Amino acid sequence: KGAVSPLRKLLSSPDRTVAMVSAEALGRIGDSRALQSLERAAARSEGAVHRAEIDSITICANRLLEAGKGKDALKIFDRLYQTEKSDPIRVAAFRGVLLASGSRGIARMRDAIVSGDGPAQSAALIVAAQWPQDPTLTRSLADLLPTSSVPVQLALIQCLMQRGDPGAMSSVAKLVESTDTGVSVAAISALGRLGDDSVVSLLAEQAASDSKAKRDAARESLIDLNRGPVTEQMLAALKTSPSTEKADLMRALAERRDRAALPVLMDIAQNGNEAERAAAFQALGELADASEIPRLVQCVTEARSDDIRSGAADALNSVLMRVQSPGAALDLSSFVTTVKTGRTDARLALLPVCSDVAQDSVREALRAAAADSDSNIREAGIHALCDTKDAELLPDLIKFAQDTNQPGPQLLAIRGCVRLTTQEDTIHLPNSQKLSTFKAILETPLSQQEKQLVLSGLGTVADLQALDIAEKMLDDSSVHAEAERAVIQIATAIAKPHPKKARAALKKISEETSDEDTRKSAEAELKKIKSK
Repeated sequence: KGAVSPLRKLLSSPDRTVAMVSAEALGRIGDSRALQSLERAAARSEGAVHRAEIDSITICANRLLEAGKGKDALKIFDRLYQTEKSDPIRVAAFRGVLLASGSRGIARMRDAIVSGDGPAQSAALIVAAQWPQDPTLTRSLADLLPTSSVPVQLALIQCLMQRGDPGAMSSVAKLVESTDTGVSVAAISALGRLGDDSVVSLLAEQAASDSKAKRDAARESLIDLNRGPVTEQMLAALKTSPSTEKADLMRALAERRDRAALPVLMDIAQNGNEAERAAAFQALGELADASEIPRLVQCVTEARSDDIRSGAADALNSVLMRVQSPGAALDLSSFVTTVKTGRTDARLALLPVCSDVAQDSVREALRAAAADSDSNIREAGIHALCDTKDAELLPDLIKFAQDTNQPGPQLLAIRGCVRLTTQEDTIHLPNSQKLSTFKAILETPLSQQEKQLVLSGLGTVADLQALDIAEKMLDDSSVHAEAERAVIQIATAIAKPHPKKARAALKKISEETSDEDTRKSAEAELKKIKSK
């Protein structure tokens, strides 16, 4: 405090930095003499120095407030609010006014929200959102909602949502029917935090709204609700709500991971109408785990229509994709048994699901189906085998790719080989295995389309052998253009470890191609290699 006098003199220093740091020092000292010095200086200063002095005055006032000297702090905050022109400063000052007003704070806050100027209203809303839990304040703010203008309603809803006081729920819920879409959407969103099980039906109704904004907000709030027996209320609503609302309730139950809903979802999936069944199976796909696999298989087997059967198979596929993990064995006995020996319609529905499962028992079932005496099963089995994401089945695909007696399956198998070796993010094969696959296929007489498929995969293999194979295929006029593209792609990829080979290959393409775009592409890659 003994430094106040010399610091006070430095507030008028022509060096702005000295003046600003002096103001900061006086704010930290913060006694009455320091405050008076800052207020006098602030009355005649401007710019950055003025802002530094105001900041220090605010620090002094807040220190008085913390010390329980609310009346003294109130005078300072009120002076700042009345005399300053900057909105941010006035907002901060009015915040201090409210906090220092004691028992009158809530009344002043309410008045400022209703009729205060911009800074006062902003400060009041900020303070209201941060004010300790107080039923009186929540009631006071909620009572303003019906008669406020749209902008104030929006601000109040946001404020009440931030406070998280469920006492505002009923007042906010009434604004769901507001003629202003923005207010309605804000109210719907706020109910996700303020609401309880009593607003489930209201939100379900809004989730089926024609308005996308209302629909999205309601669906999110149904997921967020956490007060009261929400799950029980949703399940009860599923029995009486219209089909359009049931779909959103089921979606919310799945997103909430409410496994208590599984029996009800199973019942709707089997006995509901078409729209309800589709939503139920979708929810089951997200919510069910490995323990529900037998039940979903049963749904496929007992389905009374193709739609139900397809929905059940899709749900089962979603579950299997979600619960699989590398090296972990699943109990798929009911699934595999049905794929092997079930009714034809069930087998046909489940075979495509096998494509996404990597288990020994499923591999055996797929191989058996691809050789089945029933032509429909055999065709579905081959399709599923060619669509597999299981690298262990690559040798099976290569056999089909080499079988010229079945041109349809041969094309599917080649496409599957290319995908498994070069396109699946979860499969990482060494170049040697990729090349052995393509070599095996190329040993077989192929159509133009089949050769094009092989080249599309070969072009992604950064290996000298791949370059040699692609260069040899330049002599095949039916796929010359595709071979050129593959050579450029491979040469570019191996340019760093094998610059001479890459340059030679690109130069050959550049000199011999008849396609101008191909020539430009080859020359561009040549320039890149030479510049390195």
